[in-house]
Amino acid sequence: MRKKRGLLFCFLLLAPLLISSEPAASVWRPPVPPNGCPTFRVEFALLDVSRSMASGGLLDAARDSLSQSIDGAPPCKLMILGTFGVTAEIRAAEFLGDAAARNRLKNALKPLAPRSGATNLDEAAKAIELLSYQLRDAYGSRAG
Repeated sequence: MRKKRGLLFCFLLLAPLLISSEPAASVWRPPVPPNGCPTFRVEFALLDVSRSMASGGLLDAARDSLSQSIDGAPPCKLMILGTFGVTAEIRAAEFLGDAAARNRLKNALKPLAPRSGATNLDEAAKAIELLSYQLRDAYGSRAG
């Protein structure tokens, strides 16, 4: 009988979480497209921040290349910056319609450092898969 009460208690604690219609606050959501972009392209830059990227300035080179890509991107491009090491996460996302948006994205690159203890490619693959579902859910066929 005691085991059944414990399971019931756990269910009562979790039930409100299971039926909540509110999205989790910590889950990244794609930004709303600007009015002037009825269709747009998406670019996902996923940077390895493992310690292996410290050798030979690999992370610095990747950061410089991405910064040039941000500067040269067309206005209706959604650029998403993610990182992976032990885990993967979305760091920033901007529609590159103006200089302020480009600067915010480039500023998100600055604190990145090769500190992670591992290069977990499985986490990178999961991030790409999750992002594709989130983009499809948010934009449908509007995003190319």
